[in-house]
Amino acid sequence: MKIVKKKLDDMYRCYCASNIYFDGQNHILLASEDPDVACNMYYGKDYETKENVWTHPGGCMSIVPIPGKEKEFLCVQEFYLKVTPSLAKIVWGKYDNGTWQFKDVVSVPYVHRFGIFNQNGINYLILATVATSKKEKNDWSVPGRIYVAELPEDPSTGVELEVLCEVWTHPGGCMSIVPIPGKEKEFLCVQEFYLKVTPSLAKIVWGKYDNGTWQFKDVVSVPYVHRFGIFNQNGINYLILATVATSKKEKNDWSVPGRIYVAELPEDPSTGVELEVLCDGLYRNHGFWQTKENGKDVGYFGSDQGILRVSAPEKRGGQWKVEPILSGHIGEIATIDIDGDGQDEIMTIEEFHGNTIQIYKKDGSEYKKVWQYDNEIDFAHALVGTKLAGQNAFVCGVRRKDCELFVVTYEDGEYKVTMVDKGVGPANLCVVHEDNRDIIVGANHTAAQAAIYFVTED
Repeated sequence: MKIVKKKLDDMYRCYCASNIYFDGQNHILLASEDPDVACNMYYGKDYETKENVWTHPGGCMSIVPIPGKEKEFLCVQEFYLKVTPSLAKIVWGKYDNGTWQFKDVVSVPYVHRFGIFNQNGINYLILATVATSKKEKNDWSVPGRIYVAELPEDPSTGVELEVLCEVWTHPGGCMSIVPIPGKEKEFLCVQEFYLKVTPSLAKIVWGKYDNGTWQFKDVVSVPYVHRFGIFNQNGINYLILATVATSKKEKNDWSVPGRIYVAELPEDPSTGVELEVLCDGLYRNHGFWQTKENGKDVGYFGSDQGILRVSAPEKRGGQWKVEPILSGHIGEIATIDIDGDGQDEIMTIEEFHGNTIQIYKKDGSEYKKVWQYDNEIDFAHALVGTKLAGQNAFVCGVRRKDCELFVVTYEDGEYKVTMVDKGVGPANLCVVHEDNRDIIVGANHTAAQAAIYFVTED
């Protein structure tokens, strides 16, 4: 593939990258998180036309086009972690007679990300706040929330926010939330996972939405449970849990290994579960990836003992299947078919909270390493799995050291790294697909610039 960079602007603390389509063409939007730096729009055949969207205020974290509205979007403005009380708000932008007009929609302290869901022709706003209040930047003692509201035809009339999730106000320590298969308004979650607390308070909790509120009941206490999944096999739900350790003297004590537990999940989870230790001796048992293979739920678990592939019994009372498929100190796992052969490869971060990214491919009965990113990594921050010039690809951004933006593809029998740029340190990336090209939009935070990268076939 051929990649050509076009620098659009110098933009201090460039953070938000988005795109809105109107008048038959894409309009790329790039905004700064700084309070006094503009948001600009770029369009035209080669995005040679620049138009100012706003000059202030800044603090823009997200810009989302409104479904069904060709020239309208919502955005976050005035998100600053250092400012207390928070000034953050959702703002409505409308392009009218060649200029952008703005009106406030709702103030939401520390709102950072949001989306607009369109269901049966109705637009719903869903907001996430990183916290509800703060005494100073590093104060994380008050949890964030998820809010929802129906978005009116004229957003400037305001919205009536409903707290969907602060689903709970306390306790915290939530590592995972997993919907229960076949249960429309029920989930399980981890609460009270704190590495610094000994003995561990971690537990699995059942949440059920009933008469407009969430009700919670404890299911089972499991010291240092961190990740879990629910496998549905022949109509039976099975709970599978991973603990990072079994006990600790202090946060950095990894002398006692973690475990994998399994149990059948009853119709009423509050009646409790009978946990069975499926695997023991798994130090730093941190990585978990759930996927479907041949229509069945499968889990991959990563620890200092490598990767285990786990699948549920074929029938009630049957045996769980545990397959060691890879050795090594594995911190995180993901699977994707990057080479297009119909079989997923495994991508890992090694070691625990490590600095190595590798890809493994199945060769007969074994997985063999087929690729490793050679550069020293510090603060990898942005990753997109997408198609570029018709190829399955990863787009990766690293914030520190070389501050690189690169693409990984599989070409002519080899995994290929295409170095797109260096010294830029993308905070966020987005990919726009057009008829004859794809565009990587980079919020290049370290370089304080807004940039786009045109991707075409050679």
